Amino acid sequence: MRQLLEEELLGPLGVVEPRQVLSPVVEAKLAALALTIRLRRTSLDAALAVVRTDKGQALSERIDGVLARCAEREQGLLAARMAEEERDTRRTATAAALAEPLSLLSAAFGISFF
Repeated sequence: MRQLLEEELLGPLGVVEPRQVLSPVVEAKLAALALTIRLRRTSLDAALAVVRTDKGQALSERIDGVLARCAEREQGLLAARMAEEERDTRRTATAAALAEPLSLLSAAFGISFF
């Protein structure tokens, strides 16, 4: 169940680590920023031409998308872990509730169940 949940939430990110997806995009964004800064030092028009391509904006949106998917994945995993913990808690409580009467019977009749 947990694996199915992870695969459903991860989609293509399940194949590779998010860092492997994110790293080249961040590097491309930083390179675009460096180019813009370098061009601005010599020509405002050249720097604005690069900015107007919206390549930097597209890269930022891609970064945001990857991070959002990572956050969704973590939320899904947290929900699955919390549900699993709740089930374990119920099982423990049920076992404790059943063990107590058996212990009393054992003590009353001198019978050992364990």
